[in-house]
Amino acid sequence: MAMITGLRPETFEHIQLNAGAFLMGFDYSKATDAKTLRTAITEAIRGAQTTVLSATRGGGTFSMTPATRGVEADGKRMEFVGSTINDGYTAQMTGTFLEFTEKTFIALGGVVAETSTDTVKEIRFPTSFAKEMYIPSLVWVGDMGGDRVLLIDLSNALNTSGVSFTFTDKGEGTMPFTFVAHQADLDDSEYAPIKVLIFSNDEA
Repeated sequence: MAMITGLRPETFEHIQLNAGAFLMGFDYSKATDAKTLRTAITEAIRGAQTTVLSATRGGGTFSMTPATRGVEADGKRMEFVGSTINDGYTAQMTGTFLEFTEKTFIALGGVVAETSTDTVKEIRFPTSFAKEMYIPSLVWVGDMGGDRVLLIDLSNALNTSGVSFTFTDKGEGTMPFTFVAHQADLDDSEYAPIKVLIFSNDEA
């Protein structure tokens, strides 16, 4: 008897592979397929406008969680289609950075102090969330089967987990992060502040 399974020949084209990379300031607007996106990633990393925030350890996670509630009414015993309200989404990416750099600390919520010099960079952490601390576009890109590329773009990302790092004997220091997406303003409420794109090299 044949086993019942969801496995199909195209299954392995739809599997996400490896850890991917976090990019800040990456413009992918001109990419039309996986090939041009990969070229844009390579060129952007070599340029000065895009920052690879850090290598990661243990991969990462993406979640978009709705804040749901059921409308309460006398006589209602269960949820029905239309009785569940979505009060908004929390879209976030989490993981652990492995590199200790100026740009990594800044992305986690710091600013370079005015007293910095060419040889000394002083990073301070404000007591309030200034507008400059929001990353307009934080992109994670990763490989998929079939030479596809998965791209997740958080708008106005802010690290809400603070700054902490763990250092161990015979090991490497690590810094966890939680970047949460934010709406640009009160009028920007039709969609959650997140985009998920799948780039391929064919029209399928």
